[in-house]
Amino acid sequence: MKKSNPLIVGNWKLNPVTQVDAVALATEVVKKMKKVEGVDVAIAPPYPYLIPVEKKTANSLVGLSAQDVSTVNMGASTGEVSILQLKDIGCEFVILGHSERRAMGEKDDSIRAKTELVLKHRLTPIVCVGEKKRDEKGDYLAFVEAQL
Repeated sequence: MKKSNPLIVGNWKLNPVTQVDAVALATEVVKKMKKVEGVDVAIAPPYPYLIPVEKKTANSLVGLSAQDVSTVNMGASTGEVSILQLKDIGCEFVILGHSERRAMGEKDDSIRAKTELVLKHRLTPIVCVGEKKRDEKGDYLAFVEAQL
């Protein structure tokens, strides 16, 4: 079995609030990654900044990730972003099933469909799993197993 590097992904969530700051942050991450070995790094900026950030990460050691994806490839789906659009702008990874999305009502079946879609299009899914509230008895593995 081939050994792979650990992957560290910085999920920027809704930060920063300006494109200038997003590009500056991406530039700094790219610069710092030149000195790092043995780990893969990707960043997941908010959707409006994916294209300008991709311009800074292209041809660098920093991968580009989206924070989610639609199960719909094209058509009338206001506010959604398709896998085809993400591929077109250079995304390599997609975060799926984040606890914040689950708290908004996203279900395991939707996350599974998105994961299958991301794999079909040869991007790397980053599937988040975990209990909603810490189980003091340590019975969280059954919950995570059900998600998987």
